[in-house]
Amino acid sequence: MIARLLRKLPEVVPNYNRDSLAAYFGVPSALLTQQGSSGPLVFHQGGAILPIARALRGTIFWPFDRSVVRGLQHILPTSDHTLEAAAMHNDAAMIALVRDGEAVVETKEPGITVRLYAGNGRAHFATHNTHDGRDWLVGAGIDNVRELGIDVGSQARRICDSSYKKAYRLANLGYTLVFALLLPERDTFVAADKPDLVLTDVIDPDYEFVDRLEKERIAEDHGLTVVAQHGVMTGIANASAYFGRMRALELTAVQDDGPGYIVKGHTSGGERLSARAEPPQSRAWNQLFTEGELKAVRDGVVQDFDGIYLSDAFLEELMLDYLGSHRRSVRWQVADWLSNR
Repeated sequence: MIARLLRKLPEVVPNYNRDSLAAYFGVPSALLTQQGSSGPLVFHQGGAILPIARALRGTIFWPFDRSVVRGLQHILPTSDHTLEAAAMHNDAAMIALVRDGEAVVETKEPGITVRLYAGNGRAHFATHNTHDGRDWLVGAGIDNVRELGIDVGSQARRICDSSYKKAYRLANLGYTLVFALLLPERDTFVAADKPDLVLTDVIDPDYEFVDRLEKERIAEDHGLTVVAQHGVMTGIANASAYFGRMRALELTAVQDDGPGYIVKGHTSGGERLSARAEPPQSRAWNQLFTEGELKAVRDGVVQDFDGIYLSDAFLEELMLDYLGSHRRSVRWQVADWLSNR
């Protein structure tokens, strides 16, 4: 259970550095980057298939006060849409959960995932790959005006300052708020209607995800926009019924011309399970990146992983992480670009 490991971390590891954290979690130290000699460390999955690596994706470790900001697992489709073994194990766990319990079905938001948290005396808006929302694509030049030139952290802060100031109170209490940053100018399968921050998850100070009712209460008390609930999945007796319900959600997304749905459930141990149901058009969407964008991401990865050997396979996985997409079409673009550079 990742929450328990994170809670025990300060008792076991007196000093946070790449080697000590890697030893504690049993992961390669090459997956951790650090800003400066005393800045925060960020864990990157980088293609690692270990369950602990999936669970740690995007986790941020602050050495000066040994605080931790929990990361977010990549939300997988069901196993009939991917060859990843992790999806098969996730399906089995989801089926067991909804057989006797329930999962909430929420709308999938077409935005950039950012986490609001308080660290080192100020509020930060972290992406999966940075502690502060820094986006390497911002510096890639004029080629990026189509989609990029977006400073994720600054955009999220601007919206929060103007519309959701009460969110900072929760961050100062040790909560991590997970938002979808919606920006109409971004190239997404379904365009956002307006700039906004939509609350998708809340992680409490014990590193556990709160349930839907608590998330709604927090949103109401603090004037936040919460992701819409589409329904509830419960009483699913077997795999056939589960996959049938997921296919029904995909069909609904097609009919509504929407991006799909995220199914979220909580285990008795406080862990969160999730799966996504997308329409075929979303899975087949051909997201295109320019030469300048790919070079900017490669340069950003190389700078972040300074001194660490980057094989082509490792570099490819990291570039996909930084681009925020592991879609087949994006993987082909990255692999082709690397092979011709």
